Amino acid sequence: MQIEKYIEQFTTLWLESSTQIPPLGVIYSYKDKLSREIQMEEFLKKVKKGQGERTKLKVNNPSYAKVIFPAIRTLLKSAFNFEDKHLNIILSESYIEATKEFIKTGHCFDPNLNTEDLFQACRNVWIINGIQSMMDLSVELTPSVFAYSMLYPYTDNYLDNPHATYESKIIFSQHFQQRIEGEEVVPENTDEKIIFDLIGMIEGQYERSYYPKVYESLLAIHEGQTKSIRLLDTSSSLSEKDVLKICIEKGGASVLADGYLVSGSLTESQERFLFGFGAYLQLVDDIQDVNEDSKAGLLTPFSQALSQTSLDEFTDHTFNFGTKVMDHINCFKGSNLDSLKSLMEKSIKILLIESVGFNDKFYTS
Repeated sequence: MQIEKYIEQFTTLWLESSTQIPPLGVIYSYKDKLSREIQMEEFLKKVKKGQGERTKLKVNNPSYAKVIFPAIRTLLKSAFNFEDKHLNIILSESYIEATKEFIKTGHCFDPNLNTEDLFQACRNVWIINGIQSMMDLSVELTPSVFAYSMLYPYTDNYLDNPHATYESKIIFSQHFQQRIEGEEVVPENTDEKIIFDLIGMIEGQYERSYYPKVYESLLAIHEGQTKSIRLLDTSSSLSEKDVLKICIEKGGASVLADGYLVSGSLTESQERFLFGFGAYLQLVDDIQDVNEDSKAGLLTPFSQALSQTSLDEFTDHTFNFGTKVMDHINCFKGSNLDSLKSLMEKSIKILLIESVGFNDKFYTS
């Protein structure tokens, strides 16, 4: 795998991206915003009513699904201007079934997993479902999709935990690497056992000798995560470029692994696109979390910049970087690729605008 080459390429691409504010789409009047806010409140009332009628929200409940999914469609179309071509993808039967199956399987696998972590894992399932569509494969929850999506709430939360010692994280990281490489490792605690069991699920679908790139991709994301431990080490003297490269590597390798766990093999152009798309999602995530990261002492390109400047130019860099990344999606040949690209761009744009709104104190008016 050409991970180092991709890191350099996408670091350069981000640094060279324009700092001009990109076109953000329709500008809404105050009256229009109020109207859409009312629609949002009506939707939330329906959700609340459904929760009130059942002590626990059950995604797999058929009668609840009949009410809530049409309401979601109406909200996304009328309040957020999603088009029918977008909604036909994300609210298709196959996407909904994959989500429901994941939530059900996740609760069975670990009843103690909280809703926030399960939702974090579910976001990766949706990215993988998108990759399945890009490749014209069935949108479904395979053992590898489940296992990989579950791995990273566990490993991310452990490695990002500011209360765990640096030394304990390094030891955990070494054990995890040995297990990915196929070694027999005795788990030292419950968390390690769960993580090793998830690797076993992937091994059950992808035999190592036939699909070596699957395990190379897992090692690549593991290495990216291990390097990211340095982002919590207050004694390290990382430059802005060092921090950017670590974040790009972690995000890029994560979605690259998604691609390999979907199909077992990729072309070089598909590898490059998925790595860039993963880097883009990581940077968007870092903008969303900039306030929390800054308080926790976690370095990202955005939390690092807070002491020196507003985040205007850094966020513009990211918008324009993403546009360049998305221009190369045509390395895939899915039948609804144009609609998928449009959906992905719109969804990420909404996330970015929302992130700026929530973190407005870090931006100029």
